[in-house]
Amino acid sequence: MTTVPVLRAIPLFGSLCEAELADIVAMFTQQAVEKDQYVFFEGDPPLWVYVVIEGRIKLIKYSEDGKAVILHLSKPGEMFGGVAAFGRRPYPFTAQALIPSTLLKISGPDFHKIMEQHPEVSNQVVRELAARLIEAHETMKNLAVERVEQRIAHTVLKLATHKNVDSDRLFIDIPLTRRDIANMAGTTVETTIRVFSKWRKAGIVESQNGKVVVLDRERLEAIRFQEI
Repeated sequence: MTTVPVLRAIPLFGSLCEAELADIVAMFTQQAVEKDQYVFFEGDPPLWVYVVIEGRIKLIKYSEDGKAVILHLSKPGEMFGGVAAFGRRPYPFTAQALIPSTLLKISGPDFHKIMEQHPEVSNQVVRELAARLIEAHETMKNLAVERVEQRIAHTVLKLATHKNVDSDRLFIDIPLTRRDIANMAGTTVETTIRVFSKWRKAGIVESQNGKVVVLDRERLEAIRFQEI
């Protein structure tokens, strides 16, 4: 059961007062998804708008030959599947749980109604979608002009934002397989494994409990921004 405190914790609805949250809470239902479970597939009818409460959701685009590119990892507080609120176009990507996750879902028409009644929510949705569009354009540019090692470095640096209080090392706080990283960087698993092996030998990264730890951020940034 969805509660007002759950909605209040979501930035998308941060501008709404208690009474406004109470008016809309019944429109939402919670959905638990297991690791690797699909939420929806590209081309499915757009029935629901989703918000991540816990976990991570991979937004994946497949090429005609079956190659996958992870467009975005949706984290707690983020919306995905927003196309359901803007007409009848099918979902433009596949959504799959990276780790066990909890979602809120709301029907497209109900979410559209909330945006009409609360312009501040609509403005927040526009900002979030604009940020996602900019990220997608950046991904497309990187795939077109950057070398593979640069793209992998970019992916790791984008994700490795959590710092251990007892160390200057950065680490990725979610378990990512080499395939996940390859799909985010637009390359093959074999190439990703070779690059990580090279970086481990150079003392740039290491793995701890299945998670990537960046030992030398400056050297990784030098790889990321080296001239092509």
